[in-house]
Amino acid sequence: MNDRPLMNTPQTKRANELDDPGAHLVAGVLLVPVLVCLATIAVAWLTGGPSVAIIAGLAAISCLAGVAAGHVFSIIPRGDMFFSLRLMLSSTVRVALPLVTLLVCRLTRPELLERGMVYFVILFYLVGLMSELITRIKRLASLQNAKSVVGQSTKGSNHVNGTNGR
Repeated sequence: MNDRPLMNTPQTKRANELDDPGAHLVAGVLLVPVLVCLATIAVAWLTGGPSVAIIAGLAAISCLAGVAAGHVFSIIPRGDMFFSLRLMLSSTVRVALPLVTLLVCRLTRPELLERGMVYFVILFYLVGLMSELITRIKRLASLQNAKSVVGQSTKGSNHVNGTNGR
């Protein structure tokens, strides 16, 4: 049985690209949140001035860092055995970074919270969460399609080689 052609199919190449931790980080996970953050900061600058834009920027940085770190932690421990660990680490990091930022602001500069930083954090957090969920669903669907195509082609290659699955 010759496994070499199966490794070069577009589906297996796509599955290998999807397993790469950095493959979707910029293009898939962070593109939409960065655009939303930049648009929100621009609107905050126009409506509230530079001080509100700085508050929105701090919220954006904390949430984007949480999304990026959460995405990395959802991929790095590989294997089915580490599924619950990946889920726990990614969720914890994604939530912890914005919350720690709010806590530090509460302890050091409470006027930032009074000027609406909490609302910016909630907005950016939800946008980042939705972006990562959509990317993860697409990734799982692509992996499932690649596995089914590879599985079908291995069955066909056994029959073509004359082994009939033996």
